[in-house]
Amino acid sequence: MTLAEKLGANILAEAFFVATDVARDDFDPADLKALYRALDRAADFLNADTSNKRKYIPYLLKDIPDDYPWGKPEIEDFHLPRLRFGHTEPYSQAEFERSRRILVDYNLLAPEANFARVVDNRVARSVNAA
Repeated sequence: MTLAEKLGANILAEAFFVATDVARDDFDPADLKALYRALDRAADFLNADTSNKRKYIPYLLKDIPDDYPWGKPEIEDFHLPRLRFGHTEPYSQAEFERSRRILVDYNLLAPEANFARVVDNRVARSVNAA
């Protein structure tokens, strides 16, 4: 989006990416809890000050080749409030329902699929509760 804006495009709609993870039953709960704690601290750090976000943008930019046909955005081109980071939490039923409706509409998921049959949050819930 940053590059598109730099090239003069107007943003008509915007959505945000929500990452989920899969924690297997055999994953050490102490390790998973430490991972979640580290991710939450990183989110707090990045959200605390725009300079924290700006500091890490070069890592994103290094993946864009210097000879990319449409150019390359500069750090100053980024709309930093767009970069928002949240804490880890179990996959919610509300989030599942939003995705389920779209997947069912496109025949990518059976209509009878439901949260209880598809989502198993036991590991994530036990770590977040501890």
